[in-house]
Amino acid sequence: MGKLVLALIVVVFLALIAGIGGYIYFQSASFGPSAGDLEECVTLKYEGQEGISVVFFADSQKEADKYVDYFLGVEPFNNNEKEFNFYYIKEYKPACEIYKDIALLCYSRDLIKKSASCPNDQIVILNGDYDRSLRSSTYLNIISINTKHPMSVLPHEFGHSFVNLAEEYQPAKIPRNSPGNCVDDCTKFEGRNDGCFQGCSENDYMRSIENGVMRTLSSDNYGTFNKWVIGKKISELTGKTGAGISGKAISGEDCSGQDYYLVSGSYNAGINISGKEIVQGCVGDTGSGPYSIDIILNDDKKINVGQFNPEMIFTDAPGEDELGDGVFGSPGDNEINGQTYSSDIDFYLKVPIVENAKELQIREPGLKIIVSVPICEGREKGDANGDGNVDMGDVAHIEEHFEKGNILYCEGNSDFDGNGKVEIEDAYALSDYLGGARLLLT
Repeated sequence: MGKLVLALIVVVFLALIAGIGGYIYFQSASFGPSAGDLEECVTLKYEGQEGISVVFFADSQKEADKYVDYFLGVEPFNNNEKEFNFYYIKEYKPACEIYKDIALLCYSRDLIKKSASCPNDQIVILNGDYDRSLRSSTYLNIISINTKHPMSVLPHEFGHSFVNLAEEYQPAKIPRNSPGNCVDDCTKFEGRNDGCFQGCSENDYMRSIENGVMRTLSSDNYGTFNKWVIGKKISELTGKTGAGISGKAISGEDCSGQDYYLVSGSYNAGINISGKEIVQGCVGDTGSGPYSIDIILNDDKKINVGQFNPEMIFTDAPGEDELGDGVFGSPGDNEINGQTYSSDIDFYLKVPIVENAKELQIREPGLKIIVSVPICEGREKGDANGDGNVDMGDVAHIEEHFEKGNILYCEGNSDFDGNGKVEIEDAYALSDYLGGARLLLT
């Protein structure tokens, strides 16, 4: 009898997996938004709700203002001033690590949550604690700036985080889904280039400008092609092309009354999602890259809420002081001293909470679904597997969890008897409620 019951469990569970297409699901406990993580948000410049929001962490507001002024003096940002909002978070200094003993990297779960104190599509940390030999870096939409570097390092790193531009020095790795600033044939620039110059991340690839900011910090000129790429992205995000990201808009600047999903994961030759929780604060963009984040509604409508690149960490410092004047990044200096690394750190994504959502999907180029995470909030008690139905498949899912130690997809919904913890008795109670026979473990 025990073997028969076990076989029934396996059959039901396999049917459940077949019904959801065999995608990978994960759901950690989520019983409400975590609070107490927000800091004071100072508005430096506000142009409207549809603007792209950049938040600074710095030792002083004066320092943040200096970088804002510089940024808005660089093309194409100087022609799009009204498309950007700028903020400064006071009295919080992010903990930074020295990545690979060579680069400043201020990326952490705590920083991501603190950044939600302000609207935050791009996050910039200004740190002057180290000498100029320590590289600045970019990972996802987090830019870690060594302020001993020329200020041109900001538009350089912004090119990585905002539109996934490749390095134009060499050697380096070309990121997947790069917008094409490194090409094998200059005709691919479609006339939007300032020339055709060999060497762009790889020796046999070509770049569109001889010495642009993606190659040397002695320049802050992106070049015609890269300015076109950035301008196109600005138009998309601010709704000028009708292609604005649906989850980006916020209801005003006050983040204390807003919530978002914080999705945790890692990359190791593939995406692995390890958790999801509701967190207080403003949702922000996730950068740019080869992976697409979509929310699937109950009617199967798909809403794209962002892209991201968890695969690469960009690290960059000024080239050598060829002029011998003691100033890195001065005219005449050579190409950037940098390197791209395959990421070996966890990532965190801010995802908007959308009404009537049933699932979050992460796709890679070609629209292949590689991770699918059920959204369980608002679903009926007992829907343990997050498929939108309460049936014997949920009973099987809870029992499978206790038999093999599998992770519950929707832990909060699995507590069917409401005693505050998930036990095998919840499977029994749910089975009785459904009028089915108990699938007793033996």
